[in-house]
Amino acid sequence: MPSWKVHEKYAILMGIPIEITRKINKLIDDPRWHDFFDSALERIEQPFLDGRLVIYNFDGSLLHTPTWEPLRKRIEAYGRDGFRAFFLHVFLDIIERNERGKGFRALQTNDISGLYKEYIEEVERFLQGRIDEVVRDVAEGIASRGRSGGVYAYIAASWLTKEPKLTLRRDWNGHTFIGPDDMTEAALSHFGVDVWYFRWCPVCRKGAPLGSLSPTELAEHLIIKERRGLSWPREFVKWFRKLARMMEKAEREGKRLKNGRLDESLKS
Repeated sequence: MPSWKVHEKYAILMGIPIEITRKINKLIDDPRWHDFFDSALERIEQPFLDGRLVIYNFDGSLLHTPTWEPLRKRIEAYGRDGFRAFFLHVFLDIIERNERGKGFRALQTNDISGLYKEYIEEVERFLQGRIDEVVRDVAEGIASRGRSGGVYAYIAASWLTKEPKLTLRRDWNGHTFIGPDDMTEAALSHFGVDVWYFRWCPVCRKGAPLGSLSPTELAEHLIIKERRGLSWPREFVKWFRKLARMMEKAEREGKRLKNGRLDESLKS
C-alpha cells in the first residue's frame, strides 16, 4: 500500500487536518480493521479503450453491522474530516493495488448502499483532478521498494529469523481455530498480505473473497496469480509457503493441543 507520506500529501492538498489524517491512517492499517475492505469492496474488471476499467462496488452498510460498527464509531469521532480521510486512504490503496499489476485505464467506485456517496464522490473528484500526479507518486513508491532490495532483504531477515508459528485463536464469531500467532501475523502484514483470511475459522472465511481457497492455494494464488512473488524476497516466499502448509495440516487433522499448547507435530 502507499506510504503514509503519500497519504498525508493528498490529505493536506484536500484540506484534511494532518492530525486527523494520521489518526485515520493508523486506524485503517491496524490489522483488526484492514480486513474490512475485502469484505466491503466488490471488484469488477472489464475491457476499456486500450486498457481495462476496474469498478469497485462499496457496501457501506457493513459499517452498521456488529462486526464493523466499532470501526465506524472511531471514524465518526473525527467528524466529517474523519470520513474524508478514511475514503481518501481507501482510494489511494485501490489505485496502488491496481497499478501493481498491468496498470489500468480507469477506476470507478460506486456506493451501492448510498450511505457514504457524498464522501466517495468528493474524494473521487479530488483525485480525478490530479490523477496523473497520483499515479506517478504511487508508481514511484512501488519502484522505490523494488530498488531497495538490499534494505528489503534486511527487513525480511529481521522478521523471518524465527519459524512461522501457529496458536489457538478465536474469530469474531467466537469460533476457536488454529491460526498464526501474533508475531507470524505481524510478518504477514508487514509484507502486504491482507490478514483477514487468517482471522477466521475455515468455515466462516468461506464466504469472504478468496476464503474458499485452502491455505496452500491462497499462498500460490498470491505468489503466482497475483504475481506478488516477483516483489517479495525469496526468504518470505519460502516462509509463507511453509506457514500455509502448516495451517493446512492443522485444518486437515483438526486441532491438537497438549497441556494448552499446540502439538509440536503441527510446527513442521
